[in-house]
Amino acid sequence: MEHSANTVVGTACRLLSHPKAERIEGFPLQVPMIFQAENEKERRDQLEKYGVLNTYEQLLDVDVVVTGIGPFDGSSAAAVLSQRLSELGRNVETLEELRQAGGVFDILYQVADKEAFPVKCRLNEFVVGIPLERLKQMKASDEKRVIAIAGGKNKVEAIIAARRCYDTLITDEMTAREIDGLMQSQIKQ
Repeated sequence: MEHSANTVVGTACRLLSHPKAERIEGFPLQVPMIFQAENEKERRDQLEKYGVLNTYEQLLDVDVVVTGIGPFDGSSAAAVLSQRLSELGRNVETLEELRQAGGVFDILYQVADKEAFPVKCRLNEFVVGIPLERLKQMKASDEKRVIAIAGGKNKVEAIIAARRCYDTLITDEMTAREIDGLMQSQIKQ
């Protein structure tokens, strides 16, 4: 059996000590939206039109989010989404254009900068999910959890930049040492 990041996320979800974790049966779902929404009102109007507004509202009120963090390379969720949307004829930015706009990492398909703010880009207008601001609110809450699972030297800078969006990081020892070393050197500067 081939294991992917989603397999790791699913396994970690089941191993969590959160009381509801045993009952969670989650799965990743990629749905390129057929509309762009430039603001929350427009997004909600479109979601209501397609009959999924209630699901979206429930998504915003979850207790636990388990997510990956992507660096800006060809394998990131944002890169894959950008490619798929382009294939569907949607005019979205390339990875290089997203980097030039300040993109450093992606989380839940959203492109963010080094301060974990969403990058103003067409690609983010297609994403329907938990907004970065909501992840930050969840992180600050005693009753909610945002768990990030990410590893590998290529993700170190992305993991550090995304730290405002998660309260728990699951990673490997090598990545943890790289993160610690980079953060220590930044503190000394």
